[in-house]
Amino acid sequence: MNQNFTLLLRSWAIISEIFGIRLKKSRLNSGLTQAQLANKLKVSASTIGMYEQGRREPDNYIFTKICQELRVSGDYLLNIKSNFYN
Repeated sequence: MNQNFTLLLRSWAIISEIFGIRLKKSRLNSGLTQAQLANKLKVSASTIGMYEQGRREPDNYIFTKICQELRVSGDYLLNIKSNFYN
């Protein structure tokens, strides 16, 4: 496996872990259980659990719905820091 591909895989694993941590924190801050959030998104509670554990990633549609339901930005959930406005 080439070095760039290995680095890409490691970076994706870190992003998935951060996403899971921030998803759980946002869900808890919203006062929702995994089952309640799952119901709002029309997915299973185990799917939410897998997102939070970094074992699965949502597609773009579900990701957008998560942001809307939890009232957080996608940048926050993915830990994207932008200097665009600086």
